[in-house]
Amino acid sequence: MKILHASILGTLATAPLAAQTFADDFNNDTSGLYSIVQTADAAATFGFDYSTLGIPSAPNTPDSTTLGLKLEANVVSGAANAITLHTIVPATGTYVVKFDAWINANGPFPGGGGGSTEYLTCGVGGDGATVNLGTATGTGTGGWFMVDGEGGSSRDYRGYKNAGEQFAESGQFAAGLSSAGGGAHNNSDPYYAQFGGIDVGALQGGLFAQQTGSTNVGSGGFAWHEMEMRVVSNGGTGGATSVGWYIDGLRIATLDAGIGSSFVTDGAVTLGYSDIFASLSDNPALSFGLFDNLRFGTLAEATSFGAGCPGTGGTPTLTAANTPELGAVLQLDVANLDASVPLEVMVVGFSNTSGPLGPLPINLAIAGFGATCELLISNDLLFPFVAAGSSDSWPLPISDDPQILGYHLFFQLGSVDSTAPGGLAFSNGVDITIGL
Repeated sequence: MKILHASILGTLATAPLAAQTFADDFNNDTSGLYSIVQTADAAATFGFDYSTLGIPSAPNTPDSTTLGLKLEANVVSGAANAITLHTIVPATGTYVVKFDAWINANGPFPGGGGGSTEYLTCGVGGDGATVNLGTATGTGTGGWFMVDGEGGSSRDYRGYKNAGEQFAESGQFAAGLSSAGGGAHNNSDPYYAQFGGIDVGALQGGLFAQQTGSTNVGSGGFAWHEMEMRVVSNGGTGGATSVGWYIDGLRIATLDAGIGSSFVTDGAVTLGYSDIFASLSDNPALSFGLFDNLRFGTLAEATSFGAGCPGTGGTPTLTAANTPELGAVLQLDVANLDASVPLEVMVVGFSNTSGPLGPLPINLAIAGFGATCELLISNDLLFPFVAAGSSDSWPLPISDDPQILGYHLFFQLGSVDSTAPGGLAFSNGVDITIGL
């Protein structure tokens, strides 16, 4: 099966580009792309070679380079300090932000050395002028998040709306509804068990004598993580905006502007580093956050719509098993087919409002099909295939060409069925948006 099927990709290439995209690999001094806001004792180093500290290449780096953005805070002053980078290019509407992140800390572990608890931060809706500090009386802008490296705080995973910290009792954290003793915010919660347990000695012990032991289970340090923020302009309560925070695909929190205080998501994307404590790291060279491969743009989405009509196995269903991201394979799962006649046709359309036969949907009873059968999408392309039985999957490899970001495709399955009126049963539709 060719990438996006040559016929689909060829059609998309003739349409105007609809996506908003930004990318920075931090291999060079790209400081001109950001408004850098900081307190007195903080620093940003672009093009930092992190391999000098035993750190491997970030997972989304297309080659073996080990250059990135290094951020530090509270290096010498012994007071709360932070630095925040605001992208000059804004992000608006519904979009996704992704980047590789590494949090380093001074050992020994699991507890960490003196002053080891510091936070990497990221957010959306930045105003270009505010530091995301995160103390009880600190500052902040938009919706943003914090995570420390060694689990040294009662709240290792934090979310903020502007300057206001959000707590688990609000229902916005995936790990639970209690902040007592750290609760859903703490690395000790089993929800975060896929993180941590890293042998720091194997990574940096040969460079620094104090880097011994392993990190606490549930802590975020000493591993590259893909950070993701999914912004949906109407995804919150009552149609308010929302931003979901994911680490390696695990949802940590979803800030909802319709719960409690509101916040904006249109504006700058923010990356930062914060030390909210007065204590100093006993080895500042080991206390920092790294960022690599930042990109933001169209959010990949797949949603079902409409209804199908039944046959022998019931009403066929069509669902997307994953989201249609650039360079990935979208898997469309089909079920409730007639196993005795496993011939199917995948209809691909470029619209679900109008097609060659007129406005959509079109009731197909007049053509001899069931009274509830509807053509939900424009029938621009047809792909026959043989299913393995009453259920199967249909893979769609997606190009990594950013020119197709933001495009919609629509799918509906027609299933040959021995008992259905007209010999065909139809599934619901699936609407995909190709994104990052």
